[in-house]
Amino acid sequence: MKTLIQLLNDNLMTTLFANTSSRARSNAAILGPGVWCSVILSGAALLLIQPAIAGEPSQREATGNLAAEQALGDTDYLASAELYNPATGFWSRTGDMSTARTSHAATLLPSGLVLLTGGYNSDAFLASAELYDPATGTWSVTGSMSVSRSSHTATLLPSGLILVVGGVFGFGQDKQTAELYDPASGTWSPTGRLHAKHAGHTATLLPNGKVLVAGGREEKGAELYDPASGTWSLTRKMIVQRHDHTATLLPNGTVLVAAGRQSFYGGKISSAEIYDPETETWTLTGSLNEIVGSNRATLLPDGAVLAAGAARVGTGWSKFAELYDPALGSWSLTGSPNRGDGQLTLLLTGMVLAEGNKNAFGPSDDAQLYDPASGTWSITRNLRSHRGDHTATLLPDGRVLVAGGRGSDE
Repeated sequence: MKTLIQLLNDNLMTTLFANTSSRARSNAAILGPGVWCSVILSGAALLLIQPAIAGEPSQREATGNLAAEQALGDTDYLASAELYNPATGFWSRTGDMSTARTSHAATLLPSGLVLLTGGYNSDAFLASAELYDPATGTWSVTGSMSVSRSSHTATLLPSGLILVVGGVFGFGQDKQTAELYDPASGTWSPTGRLHAKHAGHTATLLPNGKVLVAGGREEKGAELYDPASGTWSLTRKMIVQRHDHTATLLPNGTVLVAAGRQSFYGGKISSAEIYDPETETWTLTGSLNEIVGSNRATLLPDGAVLAAGAARVGTGWSKFAELYDPALGSWSLTGSPNRGDGQLTLLLTGMVLAEGNKNAFGPSDDAQLYDPASGTWSITRNLRSHRGDHTATLLPDGRVLVAGGRGSDE
């Protein structure tokens, strides 16, 4: 980026990017209203996204030619949802959400329903929440959160309550609050305030019932939530500052944190570290071989961790997958994904489903399966929609619910 001009006027901020790369403009555009106000240049055409005013969600206002944003391939916010059936390998449409949303959170409830919270769309950052019923294939509106949030986390606690933490609701406006959702009443209540703001962080339920929140934008710290007292306590900071990383609970009760970014504009990293809840300390472990920056990870039945992401090769990017061996503390390359590196969902069959996300042409409808036994990927049926920044939730019956995101419906 060669020029960055910020115009400030009573909580109204419009950020203009001049002479930026197309990648930088794309990254700014996908964050939504109020996170970054994007100016996408196409000749003399400008697309302006105006942020929140006085802490309220803002409406997207555009002037000029939309062709530049459309060229990014992710101009639509999706309310659609679909189901993957591993038995048939087919995707099928299910009911649409009441509100289009991306960068939201999805949580499977003990009842079998799925709770979707927050996110944003072209109109606003969202405080709304809704429930999906797999038995009827329909959505119903439930109580809204106290504040709008995107890039937050939503964790199911042993009590059955859902802990929602942090997130963003505007330019530089990260949340330092948390709240609890009660599925029995469909209502929210406040809980303890965090010691720092967290967005793009991870939240991991530990074996002792506490929740570890680690990292976030410009945040190296970590803290522990105690559901019994509803309070937060600081724990040791991570060794490496990171956000948009992954956190995986290992069979021995420790937490593997891997890759991510050190800064908003870049600083992609491949390092990994382990958090030990017993000693509340972090130790570096083996770094990934190829994957840098944001990635997806899931724990496999044999205790290894599968990570999928991208790395620069020459002037482009290539997809990679790697396996972490907790016993050795090291990563090894496994079969490379055939297509995009979407959300990773461990199926009841032991296979891993990866679907959607973004490729060089925008949101993707690609879907593929990873076989841990052979270390190879195989193509499965494409999604019904091109989508990225969506959620994928394994249902009790073995199907996978994919909802929202940015992209285009068929």
